[in-house]
Amino acid sequence: MEEVFGPKGTLKRETKAEVVGTSGLREALERLNSGLPIEAISQAADELTRDRSAMSLAAANREIWELVRDGVKVSVPEPERGAQKMERVMRPIETILLRRSKMA
Repeated sequence: MEEVFGPKGTLKRETKAEVVGTSGLREALERLNSGLPIEAISQAADELTRDRSAMSLAAANREIWELVRDGVKVSVPEPERGAQKMERVMRPIETILLRRSKMA
């Protein structure tokens, strides 16, 4: 089976060079973290897809696994305090497991 590229493609990758289908990743992050602003989603997607080509494969894999397991720290505005920002953590795996347990 040959992969179809583009937003409606098989894996939502634009080209063969795109390792991660960023549009699909952003959609999933938005769905799993619906309470966070779009800026936080963008920060998390950028960190998850950051170029790690200078790292060894093992180090890059470990870093990605830790981000997925522990979450991606993002800065979001804190409306109660005006322009100050606070750190929040997005935990994709935790969110998925929590939603699955609620469905059971």
